[in-house]
Amino acid sequence: MSVAHGRPSAIPVSGRVQDLCSCQPGPGSPSLTFVVNSGRCGSTAFSDILRLHPRVLSLSEFFRCVGASAFAPGRYTGSQFWDLLAQPREHMTAILRYHLEPTEVIYQVNSHMGYGRRNGIPPILLITLPHLSTEPETLFDEINEFTVRLPEQALPDHFRALFAWLCQRSQCDAVVERSGASLATLTSLVRCFPEARFIHLYRDGRRVAVSMSRHIIFRLWMAVQSMIRSELPDSVLDECGSLVLSRTPPEPEELLAMSRYLRIDRLFQAMDLPADRRRRPVWSFGALWTAMVLNAAPVLEGLDAHRLLSLDFEDLVATPRAALSAIDRYLFADGTTDIDKWVAQSASILVSSRASWSDGLTQAERRRLELTCRPGMKWLYGASSSSRATASPEILQ
Repeated sequence: MSVAHGRPSAIPVSGRVQDLCSCQPGPGSPSLTFVVNSGRCGSTAFSDILRLHPRVLSLSEFFRCVGASAFAPGRYTGSQFWDLLAQPREHMTAILRYHLEPTEVIYQVNSHMGYGRRNGIPPILLITLPHLSTEPETLFDEINEFTVRLPEQALPDHFRALFAWLCQRSQCDAVVERSGASLATLTSLVRCFPEARFIHLYRDGRRVAVSMSRHIIFRLWMAVQSMIRSELPDSVLDECGSLVLSRTPPEPEELLAMSRYLRIDRLFQAMDLPADRRRRPVWSFGALWTAMVLNAAPVLEGLDAHRLLSLDFEDLVATPRAALSAIDRYLFADGTTDIDKWVAQSASILVSSRASWSDGLTQAERRRLELTCRPGMKWLYGASSSSRATASPEILQ
């Protein structure tokens, strides 16, 4: 298995809350690992694979949905922590109102359980809890009961307490959190969780950029990114979302009669985004990808070897047994996992395709995309970046 260039490789609610709270994890606490990535690199499928591991609590899009407020300084009561987990994000509610939720949102938006397109959906209900349970609302209520009893403490300690409780509830030994575009929050993750380890999942940047250019969240990020010079402009996105929520949206019947492309354009108009920001060329997403990779590079290089595993997504597709064995050894030193069973269960998630990243692009678009991705590709792949094939295995998102 190749390594990135220049780097190493149900229990009911019970027990004393205070036992799960400390500035550093105590003996017997679950290990904590973050899968950091650019987004659109097969990371969603990676979370689905981790969910099949019998000892892993797989948290999908937890910090991405909660947002940058998760890394705020200061001390918070249990009730304040719960509000962070439960208060719908404005930009996501705006996306829901325009029927534009990405495929990663697996909560049944039209389930009529009290949350939906009109009033929004709590961040942890969008993806994380449906990923963990077939009864996400029940788990949501249990988390409410647990978190409001937590003492006042810093947010990292609140998260440690919640993760430990979820692990105990699920009878797991390790927490692995994976959020799309988490390379942009890598510095905060390292600062807030000095005990954590990291898996850097990466992919050919040209493919990533093409996929980003078709994804509603990345298109929104790109539309506002240049205004504040930030890779993950959460606060501006929510400000734009608030504009949408203050206005009467088109009727559902009118929206559903529109193409998805037209609904996106209408949403951007409702956010008061200038026309020149609504449609960005594919190479601008290549520049975003390169910025994410190179900005994260010094932090990744500064991690001790035992705290970082770098994984090319193509290895996961091409040699799943070797890749999954390496991941298991990284997470657990005892070697008790039935690797053959895990590989067999994961087979349906990994699907190969020989489609080229350049399909549908003009020669000029291909050239400019290659140029904008070249610095990030060189850092990831070294000298081999210039000779990478134009067609390589694809992973289902």
